Amino acid sequence: ECLEPALIEVHKDAKIGKILIQTNPMTGEPELHYLRLPRDIARAYVLILDATIATGAAALMAIRVLLDHNVPEEKIALLSLLVSKQGSLIMHQYFMKCEIQKERSTIKVKNRTEIL
Repeated sequence: ECLEPALIEVHKDAKIGKILIQTNPMTGEPELHYLRLPRDIARAYVLILDATIATGAAALMAIRVLLDHNVPEEKIALLSLLVSKQGSLIMHQYFMKCEIQKERSTIKVKNRTEIL
């Protein structure tokens, strides 16, 4: 939600949906907790706003949810401020038609993180 105000400032008529995906602490797997999408989402261009992407698991699930609601992959764009190298590779591996925009990429090297 931290990126929503900027989107609304640029595109005041944007329809906003919500997908809440959290990682299960016991299994490490993403879980869908909440979903509210505009009715006409299948005809829309969709921006997924996620401030940070680490493993890419939640973003993959969000895209899968949109595909399940008949949004064409080429109409989905993922916007993030910080993306790990692993997250970026995973996103490109599974969803090559989705546009992925990021401000910075990170590489995890042992116990330190480098920002590219």
